[in-house]
Amino acid sequence: VIFATAQPGAPAPSGAFLDADISGGSAAPAAAPSPEMSGTRCPDEAGIGASSRPEDLEKVERAKEILREQDWGRPRPPVFLFPGLASSRLVAWKGKKCIGPDINVMDNLWLNIQKVVETLTFDQNCWLDCLKLGHNQTDPEDCKVRAANGLEAVSVLSPGLFTEKPTMVYQNLISYIADAYGYDKNSIYGFPYDWRLSPGKLEERDGFFSSTKERIEAAVRLNGRPGIIFAHSMGNNCVMYFFKWLRARYPRTAEAWIAKHVWTFVMLAPPLLGAVSPLKSVLTGEPMGMPITDRMARDLELTFGVTHWVNPMPPRGHNPPRPHAYANGVGAAGCSAAVNGTAGVCPAGESEGPTWDADLVRVRVKEGSAEATFGAEDVATGEIFRWMGAIYNDEALSEKYRTLYSDYIESEVNFFDGPPQRPPVKHVVVAYGVDQPTERKYTLSNDVNFDYPIMSEMTVEEAGQDWNVRVGGRRARTQKKLLGPSELKHSGDGLIPYQSLSWSHTWLGDNATVAHWKRRTYKRSTFLDQWTPEKLDMAATVTQPALTCLHGAPEASPTVDPVTVLEFEGVNHHKITGDPNVMKVVWDLIIGNVVEEMCIEGTDEVCRYQDAAPKRKAGESEAAASSGWGLSLWGWPRSKDDQAKDKAKAAAGGKSGGGGAAEESRRSQTSPMDEAASRVAAAAGLGLPTGGDPALEPLRMQGA
Repeated sequence: VIFATAQPGAPAPSGAFLDADISGGSAAPAAAPSPEMSGTRCPDEAGIGASSRPEDLEKVERAKEILREQDWGRPRPPVFLFPGLASSRLVAWKGKKCIGPDINVMDNLWLNIQKVVETLTFDQNCWLDCLKLGHNQTDPEDCKVRAANGLEAVSVLSPGLFTEKPTMVYQNLISYIADAYGYDKNSIYGFPYDWRLSPGKLEERDGFFSSTKERIEAAVRLNGRPGIIFAHSMGNNCVMYFFKWLRARYPRTAEAWIAKHVWTFVMLAPPLLGAVSPLKSVLTGEPMGMPITDRMARDLELTFGVTHWVNPMPPRGHNPPRPHAYANGVGAAGCSAAVNGTAGVCPAGESEGPTWDADLVRVRVKEGSAEATFGAEDVATGEIFRWMGAIYNDEALSEKYRTLYSDYIESEVNFFDGPPQRPPVKHVVVAYGVDQPTERKYTLSNDVNFDYPIMSEMTVEEAGQDWNVRVGGRRARTQKKLLGPSELKHSGDGLIPYQSLSWSHTWLGDNATVAHWKRRTYKRSTFLDQWTPEKLDMAATVTQPALTCLHGAPEASPTVDPVTVLEFEGVNHHKITGDPNVMKVVWDLIIGNVVEEMCIEGTDEVCRYQDAAPKRKAGESEAAASSGWGLSLWGWPRSKDDQAKDKAKAAAGGKSGGGGAAEESRRSQTSPMDEAASRVAAAAGLGLPTGGDPALEPLRMQGA
């Protein structure tokens, strides 16, 4: 599959851009994308990263070869893993006496299936009471729970023969990049956190965002390059809050810090406009797959401060065009995509993007009475909690109204100050599943056996259709009725509705390119050869889901690349981090740029990050000018070929050194002591060898 792109001022090649239905309809020529969009960074048909251009495929293989063979101390982009809601291990730090087996210090409380079964069998309240939070998100008197540490805390929640696979978080990704690219514990970092807390309490109690900043700084120093962030579900909110927190705490240096330390942000299943499931958890209860009743789940989840963080959020006054999101035709404003990789175009859109339904939640207080309806705006302002707390005399819901303001809106960082904007990172990749049955709105009714309303109906979106589902006892789905076609082309990923996932389309601009590949089945011997049988289901074939790729940016920028959005058909929200097809496509997509952009091989080429370095003031050393900015002091060891060229130049009477004429010009403005200090700063500060220069030995020892 070849992506054909037109050069500026040249006519589009025949058949280069096709205006065709993704099911294989007739094709008609469409306009070529703007020059800055040429060479779209979408994967090829086989799932290989970068694009289908031979030179990009070579970049991926070259990066794989270089990174796999790197010795310790050689540069590589570190990987930072942020899990989602309920996806970090939680351990006990205070013993608790129970009727049956006790809870002991360092017991894995979330998620330990054996501990759950033990406590629920003998004392059903012991485990739940330990996980609950007290007033103002404090610890209960007889229990203390904190997030576990280390990479293991975000790889598998409940290790064990029968529990490991269902509770995997990032284990498959860790295995893949370790096997294929030589990563290890010095270059992969997990960032587990107590997902019960609001973000402000995470910093106040655990210093999470302060320690995150310090850990990323240390990782970049050790590995010598800015990192790659992977975040799943609510982990994306955590990372985006972290960027806002940096701007609030360090307003003058936040942007420079991000540019120095974060190279790529991979957003897996991001709830950009929230989701309805967290709202359901505090209104009627959400057991999260655990063997507990809705009432038990509701009592637990009402104590959590985190639920506001992922509730439905209205895009207040911000509904830009959204290419490739509507059901009529292939996409908004005639966005085209041809089958199996031929590039298409999303021209300037005129339609406004959809937001949440006005009747997101309906409440029937009495049988036959008028319904109270609440939309996303009522959730964002807390009106639904205030009203229901008063009607049902529910103090816990009234407290939800108060904490929305104290912990979010009026806190140091207001996460809800507007709809999500493109993260301030050079490369952004958004990947999520589509066309899974996903809950989108609810109807609640009174029940004589409960002092709060219970779920009676829900609207479920499924592959472009809306269904009404009447719910029986304990939410057993008893009746399902088709309501008609949905406004949106797709449904969500099983948890996050499509209008929330696809908000990333607003970051693509007016002239995004789009390509589509059908679902394919491969023999294992010809696909994903990097995955060993232990890492795949024991099936004779491997199925690659249908994939739609969109690529674009609002405007050309020398420092910010276009956003790439990947939509994988049929991939579930909870399984995307462990899906080998998704992880390979995403990873290979971003890793092809490593050699070129990060000077991994130490060539004479000047890196893009160096181009943006600030100018030195008169009399200021380069080390001082670059401090607090970024990796402008990249004194990487030069390759053997470059060293041979240097010797040849020296023998011919020429001058050698990294960076050619520009490097020589820079060195001519620097005193020998400044140059020595700069080289030592680069070597010592970034964990690189200083070589055998005896003149540097005193400074090296002093730096050490």
